[in-house]
Amino acid sequence: SITTAENERANSEGYCLRTIDGFAFMGCTNLRSVALPFATLTELSGNPFYNSEELEQISSVNGNGTLRVTDNQVYCVNTLVIAVASSDTYTVPSYVTEISPRAFMACKNLRTVIIQNEGILNIDSEAFDGTGLTSITISGPVGVIGQNAFRGNNLETITLTGVTELSKGAFSNNPNLREVAFNDSTAVIYQEAFSGSPVTSIGCNGNSSVTLN
Repeated sequence: SITTAENERANSEGYCLRTIDGFAFMGCTNLRSVALPFATLTELSGNPFYNSEELEQISSVNGNGTLRVTDNQVYCVNTLVIAVASSDTYTVPSYVTEISPRAFMACKNLRTVIIQNEGILNIDSEAFDGTGLTSITISGPVGVIGQNAFRGNNLETITLTGVTELSKGAFSNNPNLREVAFNDSTAVIYQEAFSGSPVTSIGCNGNSSVTLN
């Protein structure tokens, strides 16, 4: 476990923890719990717990600030910054409008993700990279899906609504992915979006159009 303490002297003299760089705890495979000073912590660069596969708990030692912890998940306003999965199924809350880069990269045993978004959701680069996903359900519209967002998973079918952009490598290296459907989407698909995935069918439903870039 990792615990940082924030006392009055540290705060008054400015010796508080404010930023954590990406990959700071990369590969800490036995790390199970983290307690950080989220009231003063203002920036997490990417996901500092990349490949910390045993991480079960994130908490704050001094309350919440710009970043907040709710049910072991780290948010910044309506952006999901770091996800911790306690099982192989994860439900993204309806108020989330963005999933940060590498948000799920400590979740290596994830199989099912349910996204219950009410508004447009953007999924940033490498958000679910290599998590082992076999199924994803997205109930609302998705705007941009970033580079390598779902790379290296085991998805078989995908249905997307309201998509405007699939970036390079978005669904690459999914060896079982064969069917992709777009609902009411005006999507630009960039080169190599499905590289290494044996997609045989792309369907456009409703008022959908797809442009290959």
